Amino acid sequence: MGGGIANAKDALAVAVREHPALRAKRSELTATQSDVEVARWQYWATPTVSVSKPDKSFIAGTDRSVSSVGVRQPLWTGGRLEAGVSYAQARNQTAQASLEETRRDIALETIQTWGEVCSAQARVGVYEASLQAHQKFLQQIKRRTQSGLSVQSDIALASSRLDAVLADLAGARVSLQAALERLRTLTDNHPVKAYALPQRLLSDTLTEDDVQAALQLDPSLVRLNSELRELQAQIDSSKAAYWPELYANVTQRHGDVTGKVNQIAIGFESRWGAGLSNTAAVQAGLLRMQAKQEDIEFRTRKLTEQIRGDQQQLQASRARMQAYRQALASANDVARSWDRQFAAGKKSWQEVMNAARESTQTEIQLVDATGASAVLDWRLAVLTRGIEWVLQSPKVQP
Repeated sequence: MGGGIANAKDALAVAVREHPALRAKRSELTATQSDVEVARWQYWATPTVSVSKPDKSFIAGTDRSVSSVGVRQPLWTGGRLEAGVSYAQARNQTAQASLEETRRDIALETIQTWGEVCSAQARVGVYEASLQAHQKFLQQIKRRTQSGLSVQSDIALASSRLDAVLADLAGARVSLQAALERLRTLTDNHPVKAYALPQRLLSDTLTEDDVQAALQLDPSLVRLNSELRELQAQIDSSKAAYWPELYANVTQRHGDVTGKVNQIAIGFESRWGAGLSNTAAVQAGLLRMQAKQEDIEFRTRKLTEQIRGDQQQLQASRARMQAYRQALASANDVARSWDRQFAAGKKSWQEVMNAARESTQTEIQLVDATGASAVLDWRLAVLTRGIEWVLQSPKVQP
């Protein structure tokens, strides 16, 4: 457990740095880096050592061991070694993209969860204030009923509305605790000093350049393109098998009946495989490449749709926020006015209770719109600017 989290930026930084899923991806990335080194070593000579003891019943005069030391150096492989290096490098790039893809998913989940925590906390505050107001209403109507100014049904109405607020408050508290648990999981149980929605990062409209930037940054597209390069390398390796490999072989034998023997040889070796398996492998690889290209096209369209859809939702959320602020101010004015008019006998108790409920509902709608706006704003910032930009942006404030 590290230090405390002061704001949403701290939570995001902790999540994309310390999440367990990232440790697994980093280990996989390290392994693929080693695979690249292994592929590069294939250009070097391969030493061989063998020891044998011939049966003298078959070969007269051979009752001692024969040892052989050799070195085989590939001279030309038809592109097989190059394809092996290309494949290993593409695998490494895929692992890197997969790591970034996981970081992005964790970042988006953290942003969503932080927004849910802040919204749930705000809803709890609204319902707690509403609870206090309804408790005062109940006490007020009880006193009026005892004085003969109101009827028993008004007490029943106040009690039922109070029970409804208690139910809403209980539900809000459960939602808050669930969101807090998700946030603790994402941030490794780091203590949080305060929960508050951050200020906005993006303007009201995104340009086509923003969409293109998102396509360039998207780690899923990077991963798919790396997987496409893997398939191309596999095809190149299968095509290389059509050609015999040229190699040089240097051997030295000890214990042979002829004595010590040195030999240098240039040879060819075919790697055609069984039947037409290499041809079939090439065809299968080409079909997989075509499928992967379709995946890339689909992801491109899907991300473009997502960016534009989030932008429209963000604009709508910000418009709703403004409308709800105005509606809340009016609802509060109406509630206060009707409370005074009820005391003067101009409004019924039900109208007073309805006004209070409308004020609470409008405030809840404002809370939800504000939370949704902040989440969409940060989500779009991650998708179009990147995680590091969000973490380093001076506009990010608690």
